[in-house]
Amino acid sequence: MQSALTGHIDRTEWRWVTGISIGLLILLFSPFIILALLNPPDEDWQFVGALHDYQDTAAHLSRIQQGANGDLLVEFMHTSERHDGLLIHPIYPLLGQLSRVTIQSPTVVFHIFRLIAALFMFLSIYQLGASIWTRTRTRRIFFILATMGAGFGWLYALATSLTGDGIVPDIDLPQISPLFSAGVNINYPIATACLALLAAVIVRIFRPGNLTEPNIDNGGTIAFLSSLTLAFVYPDALLPLNTAYLLCMLTHWGLRRKIFIEELRWWLWIIVPALPVITYNLIIAMNNEIVQMWLIQRGQATPSPILLMIGVAIPLVIGLPSLWRAVRRFEADGDRFMLLWLLAMLILTYLPLVLNQYFLLGLMLPLAYFATRAVEDVWMSVIRRRYRGIAYAIAVVMLLPSHVMWLFLPVIPILQGWSNVSGNVLEQSYTVTFGWLSDNVQSEDVILSSPEVGAWIPYWVQAHPVYGHPDETINADVKFNEVVEWYKSTTSDAAICERVVIKYNVQLVLVGSRERLYGDNACVQNLVQIATFGDVDIYVTNNARILQD
Repeated sequence: MQSALTGHIDRTEWRWVTGISIGLLILLFSPFIILALLNPPDEDWQFVGALHDYQDTAAHLSRIQQGANGDLLVEFMHTSERHDGLLIHPIYPLLGQLSRVTIQSPTVVFHIFRLIAALFMFLSIYQLGASIWTRTRTRRIFFILATMGAGFGWLYALATSLTGDGIVPDIDLPQISPLFSAGVNINYPIATACLALLAAVIVRIFRPGNLTEPNIDNGGTIAFLSSLTLAFVYPDALLPLNTAYLLCMLTHWGLRRKIFIEELRWWLWIIVPALPVITYNLIIAMNNEIVQMWLIQRGQATPSPILLMIGVAIPLVIGLPSLWRAVRRFEADGDRFMLLWLLAMLILTYLPLVLNQYFLLGLMLPLAYFATRAVEDVWMSVIRRRYRGIAYAIAVVMLLPSHVMWLFLPVIPILQGWSNVSGNVLEQSYTVTFGWLSDNVQSEDVILSSPEVGAWIPYWVQAHPVYGHPDETINADVKFNEVVEWYKSTTSDAAICERVVIKYNVQLVLVGSRERLYGDNACVQNLVQIATFGDVDIYVTNNARILQD
């Protein structure tokens, strides 16, 4: 990375940020280590690929598997409707292509590159801090706040017994917190890193007295590549960033009554690389019903403004003096762009658009900026020098509970041997069943199963479930209810039981411990049982290719 762009960073600083980053990576991987060391009391559990955000991870692993099969354009495998391949999250099929010649396990590839992406993000966040401040202490404060920023969502979750209504950002929305995002996938950390690098360039562009033309040596390359990468891995984040840039540029022109052509050229270096990808995304969004439904469903988890403030309360409260100062003075040196970027993310989130909470990726970066400015400009003068170390320690401790909750919450039921563990682990009978199915079904086959099991069918079986994902299953709410009602059925009335089978062209039906939790499964009396693995029975319908063979 070019230190000339962001200010000098000496070896001591790199050692510090690298050491802290490695410590955070170990923390992120600690749930896996704990499960491996303690061995869950129920030996029947089988880890199937993810502990956190297992539904999205299952979708990403499915795309990696499609890439390993030679595809670059991928399908939404979590829905029963057939459709042409799309250029969606291409980083995952590319990793699949890589796994064909390196590590054969998509699961291992996913988690290795998740950690690499997280390290890249941590280093990029520190570079953003170095582009703004020269003092090492200030850079470190910014890094900690930006990386680990959180609020008091854990208190809300505990007060509502983890079942309260509403989306709590520091517990439910990983894209807001860099540390949280590193725990769930690859594209969030890479996107956050790109935003940090772009912000580092933009802060320098609008610094008073800077009138440099963009070129490959002064940050132009970083702006070009970061924007292009962001367009592929997380195009949603480009809208608030470019909105803030345009507003910042127009404000500068208006206040100075002059057009600065250098700023316009810099913006072209940022927006032009992304335009082909954005154009492609708009075309498929307007013309592909599958993509339209996916966009609508993935935007249904917007937090209320109050819960959003609770979820980012710590950096927000710390940064209030600097936020107020930025509003009053609207200074060009960092404050103006960061304030406009923050406002753009918030306003776009609550406009009646289909992307909603996905505009919040990178929210912690401007919040941490204002919190750091407030620490240096206000709180340092309030807190006596001998108490500052204690204040730092208290602040860090206050940041931890939310991260501890989302990080270790999936581990507790596994270690306790609960019978209602979610789909991040399955009973071994299912994994054996998956092995048999992968050898006997085709990719176009549709399998009926419980929602938790359906999440993993695209990856492990490379076939389609009726329902498997709240966003990527078309008409997800309808299908979820239909699946549950089918397994709840107390009657074997053919008309009732065949409705789902005919409607979604179901070939096979699974009935195991997960499915039996829903009810009597009376509908299986109309089907033919062809195999049993442990407590999982496999049935075929009249649509089944196996019967035709």
